[in-house]
Amino acid sequence: MKPSERYYLLMFSTVMGIGNARVKLLKDYFGSFQKAWEAPEEILSQTGLPKSALNELLGQRKKLIIDNYLSDLEKRGIKFSTIVDKDYPERLKNISDPPVILFYKTSLCQVDLNRLWGRKVIGVVGTRKITGYGEEVTQSLVKSLVANGFTVVSGMAIGVDTIAHQTTINSGGKTVAVLGAGVDIIYPPRNTGLYRQILDSGGAVVSEIPPGKLVNRGIFPARNRIISGLSEGVLVTEGAIDSGSLITAGLALEQGREVFAVPGPINSPMAEGTNYLLKQGAKLVTGVDDILAELGYQSTFSGQGYKVPVGDSPEEQKVIDLLNFEPLGFDEIARKAEIPVGRLGTILSKMEIAKMIKSDGPVFRLRNSP
Repeated sequence: MKPSERYYLLMFSTVMGIGNARVKLLKDYFGSFQKAWEAPEEILSQTGLPKSALNELLGQRKKLIIDNYLSDLEKRGIKFSTIVDKDYPERLKNISDPPVILFYKTSLCQVDLNRLWGRKVIGVVGTRKITGYGEEVTQSLVKSLVANGFTVVSGMAIGVDTIAHQTTINSGGKTVAVLGAGVDIIYPPRNTGLYRQILDSGGAVVSEIPPGKLVNRGIFPARNRIISGLSEGVLVTEGAIDSGSLITAGLALEQGREVFAVPGPINSPMAEGTNYLLKQGAKLVTGVDDILAELGYQSTFSGQGYKVPVGDSPEEQKVIDLLNFEPLGFDEIARKAEIPVGRLGTILSKMEIAKMIKSDGPVFRLRNSP
């Protein structure tokens, strides 16, 4: 097979030390990816490549057989799209630093990435240390976004990312996970089941990292630019002031995307990030209509945002205030609310009947308003 420009880009992706920026510089220097790949060593050495990267490139040119590599990717169900391909996502192509190649896996035969995730795409991100409040608002908003035809993009981390992906799948929608490792690396391992559900439900896992490369924490900011770059806007449902979701929000602003944030309890560390974003001009979200209106869409589903219930007595309000911060067990509620155990059992039963709260295994949490 005679390689095309896209295949030369694929070959460059296998070279350690030559990343997104350097491969673009080489292309600009030589005029094409093919000429850069085939350039003599003495000319390559004049381009400013570090010696280690140059040696890696020369080594790969000798041993890489493109037909074998393509066959291996196909056997593992890994597809790819390069920035010179027609199916490369238009939205992503227009950011300041688009990845030159995207590897992806999907159960669909569809290979046009623009059609894979459709026109309406939103990023949903937030803290790994999700509270009951964060879980409730993420579920509520994502359900409504899916009902209004949105594909949800996130990073498959624990916490908000996991809830966003899982809720999308449970709601019959499509979701895309942008990984900080190769698309064949499931990270964190506890999300192995979720990874498979994403694929089985017609979604995709995507990465600019070559297959087989493990997680490197330094790659996550670069991964975040893809989440925001694929999306019309980014929704942050919960996050601390040092949360990586604030990095994603900042990248979204740089890319001209809308940033949405959910207000949180002022005494919750996990709400400091979203409240900070709101102070900086992010769009306040109390329901899906806030997002739809800002993006210029008419609601096709009258979804409800998260509403904190109001107690019928001071004791009920104490319980609500506690659970609004995090899920708690019976003994913890009794201790923190200073309510006698016998009395608390009656209060919690009444609140469950009134659909203010729900028991979730050993803990109680607030419930979405009907």
